[in-house]
Amino acid sequence: MTRSNQRQIPLSAETKPPAGLPRGGATYVSKLRAVDRLSGDILSKVETSLRENPAGVLNASCLPREVEDRKAYFFEKISHARGILGDLAELLKLGSAASDDRELLKAELAMLFALVQSYQPEHIQESGWNPSEDIRAAVHEKLESLTLDIINLRERLK
Repeated sequence: MTRSNQRQIPLSAETKPPAGLPRGGATYVSKLRAVDRLSGDILSKVETSLRENPAGVLNASCLPREVEDRKAYFFEKISHARGILGDLAELLKLGSAASDDRELLKAELAMLFALVQSYQPEHIQESGWNPSEDIRAAVHEKLESLTLDIINLRERLK
């Protein structure tokens, strides 16, 4: 059974984030909500890919029975991961309210910023990629432009 990738747990006005959060706890909760939402989105994409092209996702050289076994395994793990995310959301009282949309988007943009930074040539080179200086400079330039866009978007949400 598939769940929506935009799972939201209603939060009443009286509901508060869990006690013991660090100073700036609202920001922490926003980050947790962003992780929850993005995790759900990623799991849904994996699930969709497995439904549409299981042999291509899992291994084109597998026998049909192996593909079905692996597909079942992935669906089981996806279901388990969704259950864990739901448990965490309840445990940490992660709800979603319209007034939190700005904070949620800011947290998601912060995560996007971190992901973009991981594409810097010096980080990719650690994995064995060794581009020419021209390619390295072009990638760096594009990433700097993308990083500035992300920063500007975050600033406009303040």
